[in-house]
Amino acid sequence: MVEASLPAPDDVRPWPGLLTQPRRALRVAADERIWLVPLLVSLLASVAEWALRSQTGAPVPKLSPTGHPLGDIALGWALFAVGTLVFGYGLGRMVGGRATLGAVFVVLLWSQLPAQVVRLPIDGLGVALHGSSWWSLDGSLFRATQLLSQPVDATILNTLLVVAGAWSLGLSVIGLSEVHRITTWRVVFLIALPLFALGLAAIVAATILVAKFAAAGS
Repeated sequence: MVEASLPAPDDVRPWPGLLTQPRRALRVAADERIWLVPLLVSLLASVAEWALRSQTGAPVPKLSPTGHPLGDIALGWALFAVGTLVFGYGLGRMVGGRATLGAVFVVLLWSQLPAQVVRLPIDGLGVALHGSSWWSLDGSLFRATQLLSQPVDATILNTLLVVAGAWSLGLSVIGLSEVHRITTWRVVFLIALPLFALGLAAIVAATILVAKFAAAGS
């Protein structure tokens, strides 16, 4: 019985290889600097998401940092660029990684693509089922009080969003491990550190706000 040989790396393309052989597909994307297509798709997905919110008259999210959807999109891409430079590349090199900044940018661009692409049809379906009220249910999976009272279909859609986000996170770990030539655990450290820093900053900011409100009320 002759075993089927694995395809050569050159035979694996970023798409659809991202679904079947993500490590090799991200390696090819980084080596060949295939960045334009995922960048355009991500930008179109961001704009389409903004257009969907605008058409349904969705309120500005309470946690919107800029108060405007387009501003939030621009800020999100700015944070992506900073995260790529500081954490994906800078810290990666500090822990023994060997990737170039271009390679890190490419693999992170491809890695975040599934979450962005999947979110659009899920939000579209949510709007079709619940209208503009979908935006009050979107992301409620982690709010236990609302989770118990929301429709079952909203819980399913929100769960799919979490799965897509976890998928993108897993691709980021695989891609950075591949291009930096370091262990997966070191990459987990690279990703966990900024998340810890953001959480710590949020706690400090919340503490300051509470203290200010308490002082103003006394």
